[in-house]
Amino acid sequence: MLEQDWTAEQFVAAGHRRRAAANAMARFMSSYDLLLTPTVACLPFPIDQDGPGMIDGYPVDDDAWTPASFPANLTGHPAASIPAGMIRSCLPVGLQIVGRHLADATVLAASASFEALQPWAALRPKGKHG
Repeated sequence: MLEQDWTAEQFVAAGHRRRAAANAMARFMSSYDLLLTPTVACLPFPIDQDGPGMIDGYPVDDDAWTPASFPANLTGHPAASIPAGMIRSCLPVGLQIVGRHLADATVLAASASFEALQPWAALRPKGKHG
């Protein structure tokens, strides 16, 4: 986005579209206290790659592995990503908890409750340094 020149009209229109997305998310969340999603759409991929390359056998763009995180970022809803378990190779998978606008305390409380039920602090991925 920073590589292109923006006119004032384009900049204002983008702000309006972002506000429309935030309003739609707020309407959706008015029926729910929390939204739970996977943190990412795939299993961990090598650290030297920008993206997984493929998800479920389909080629994807480098940013396609985070479809659940950008809506909360775009709309300003509080969200937390917490460890939810480990795959066979002892790499972590995450759970994203999204709350209503300004409901940071609810997201943090839900995160703490999940951790109390599913403690993970003692688990460490196995690797060169573990």
